Amino acid sequence: MTVSAQTTVNSSTGNGVTTVFPYAFKILRDADLEVLVDGVVRTLTTHYTVSGVGVDAGGNVTFLSAPANGATVVRRRNMQFLRAADYQYQGDLPNTVLNPDLDAPVMMAQQLQEQVGRSVRGPGGETWDELPAAASRLDKLLAFDATTGAPELSTFTQTQLASAVAAAYAAGSTADAVTFLQEGTGAVSRSVQAKLRDQENLSPFDFGAVGDGTADDTTAVSNMVTAQASKLFKFGPVTLTNNEWLDFGYQRAKSNAAAAHMVKLTNFAPVVSRMYVSDASGATYTFVVGASRFPRLTDLWVLNGDGGGINFDPDASSTNKPILRDVVIEGFETNGVNVETNVSEINAVNVYIDSGTTAAGSGAIPKRGTTGWRQNTPVGSFAVGGHLLTNVTVINSEVGFHFTDAQLTTMANCIADSTAGYGIRLDGACDYMHFNSVFVGTTMGVYVGGTSSHINFSSLSTVATGSIPPWGDATFYLTAGPYYDLTVADTAEVKVEGDSWFGRKQVSVAAGATLNVNGGERRLWDTNGTVAAATTIYLDDDGALATEGDTVYRMPFDGYIFSLDAYADGSPGGADTFIYTVRVSASDTALTATISAAETSKRAYPATAIFANKGDSITIKLVTSATASARRHTGNLHILGV
Repeated sequence: MTVSAQTTVNSSTGNGVTTVFPYAFKILRDADLEVLVDGVVRTLTTHYTVSGVGVDAGGNVTFLSAPANGATVVRRRNMQFLRAADYQYQGDLPNTVLNPDLDAPVMMAQQLQEQVGRSVRGPGGETWDELPAAASRLDKLLAFDATTGAPELSTFTQTQLASAVAAAYAAGSTADAVTFLQEGTGAVSRSVQAKLRDQENLSPFDFGAVGDGTADDTTAVSNMVTAQASKLFKFGPVTLTNNEWLDFGYQRAKSNAAAAHMVKLTNFAPVVSRMYVSDASGATYTFVVGASRFPRLTDLWVLNGDGGGINFDPDASSTNKPILRDVVIEGFETNGVNVETNVSEINAVNVYIDSGTTAAGSGAIPKRGTTGWRQNTPVGSFAVGGHLLTNVTVINSEVGFHFTDAQLTTMANCIADSTAGYGIRLDGACDYMHFNSVFVGTTMGVYVGGTSSHINFSSLSTVATGSIPPWGDATFYLTAGPYYDLTVADTAEVKVEGDSWFGRKQVSVAAGATLNVNGGERRLWDTNGTVAAATTIYLDDDGALATEGDTVYRMPFDGYIFSLDAYADGSPGGADTFIYTVRVSASDTALTATISAAETSKRAYPATAIFANKGDSITIKLVTSATASARRHTGNLHILGV
């Protein structure tokens, strides 16, 4: 009978249930079939039985126990290369003997064909020399000649190779043999070793740490810190445009000498994040935000700049909705943050600005010529406002926050501390500026001037105004005192929530300026009648008496005598005067209002802060000059708590 062309191997995957696996080729006896499960030879009758012996289409292998789920079950022909039949001279030739005997060589050839198909072979037409003897092949590797491609033995042993690989692993150099090419224009090929060492976060485990809470990993951590600090990238200028993101992984960078900037952000949604600029010298500004929408600067630390930190400068265009978050700027020479015209809706959160100090005498003074936050936005368009500054701190600069012609800006939970000039300064035509929970300490105070209006302060703290700190000396401030917690100059208009104002509340208000302070307590005294010339009396709640003891008002709380409004129902006339003096505990204070000539009212603030304790007696003394007209008088005293 014939032998058809057949594949002599079948493979299947067990499922833990199936026990019957077919084979699709002919075998002459059940021992001619080899069965493997996951590469392990199984034993006939012990593990399985065979059916279909002698059938051209094959038969089945039936396992006594189902192979495991996922196990690889292989059935393959594995005949012995021998001839079992012996034909006798003039003996019978029955077909039941002759046909199987003639089929066997063909089946053996098919079996060999399957085995040869799994061997290493050369293409037709090539002649290979046989390999050397076993003694020469010991511990060697099969290699191929670099010129002819013929097989040969390696010049090194497996032992030598294993030793070299082990040493390479120990030295970490195996990754040097594998290259990495980043996508994108200008990418260069590097080793995987170099790429992996660029990773932003080193691990103590890279330096031998155990990390079990028991072993001392101090050396490993210290070595990790040293290795991280050794990286330093020098570059600039670089410009980011639409949707480009420069994430520096908290690695160190420095500026190229005389670069206008290190990074400039333009167009739509450019981002700079996680950069530590350890040396910004040479750049006019480390970062410039040009004409753009939604630019973002986050997780930045900028040190030692010859110029400034961040400049919002859209030139003739505009910058909209920039985000400034988690930024530290230290050691600058001009402005920590500078905001030019046509910039709208800055959202600045968690920004720390410190220009550093300059030694002077035995102390240190804030660096001259520096401004922490400089904002110059001409009034006239609501498109250039809407700024929100939250948790922004300025320290050791000549001026803390300086606003000129700024508008629509809110500061919340911000600090101006240790400045040589004003902690907060507003001039020009600032408009609609709100300051909430602002601390101004060890400065020349707050200044509002020009034609600024709608300037509001709530929860204002003015502490140690004009006081020289322990680390400073007599040159600490730009000018000599007196120093006021709040100066309202020119024709500016300011409103302060008095009940939330913490500090001594010493103010200076120009004749054309307006200061409105809410809260506290206002006490009104009225003579309820005219007072003659050349008279000294003490205003009472309901009249005027010559004896001070009968006109006593007691302080309801610890606080400051903030201001005095004096009124007369007519002028004193000529060169005469009405002089009103606030007295605390029967002593004159520096709070005095004088109505003279044709005047009928006067608001006065004390030349120095007047503090009174709860229960102290408060009176207003009125002195009329020798020929003053007889008038009725009232005095309105404004008292604020501490």
